Amino acid sequence: MLLKAALTGALLLAGAVTASTPAAASAPVDGYVWASQVNIRGGGSACTASPGRTTCPSVLGRYGPGAVAVFCQKKGEAISDAGYKSSYWSLIQTPVPGPRGSWLGGWVSNVYLRGDAILANVPFC
Repeated sequence: MLLKAALTGALLLAGAVTASTPAAASAPVDGYVWASQVNIRGGGSACTASPGRTTCPSVLGRYGPGAVAVFCQKKGEAISDAGYKSSYWSLIQTPVPGPRGSWLGGWVSNVYLRGDAILANVPFC
């Protein structure tokens, strides 16, 4: 429970989650970013409502490949890369600090996460 509170608090500090986001109440699921230097995005209420490159203009950091905690997923901008396509984005947190010293967390297209276009066992936001 302490780890969950710490992860939720870190996401709040990173500006990726607000207290009203359902993700704050969800236990994270283990995920894996398969690509290198994937943008982790944030950007306020428009980003939270429909994640995408234009609605989430802030690149909070880059990560990958590596393990991440995945809190939830929701439909947003369709992304295609390396033969994969998905219109779903996941709210993630990396196990490394971001540029501001807090844990790096935000939105990543499901294209860059191992699994299907809609991730199994990950709740919807």
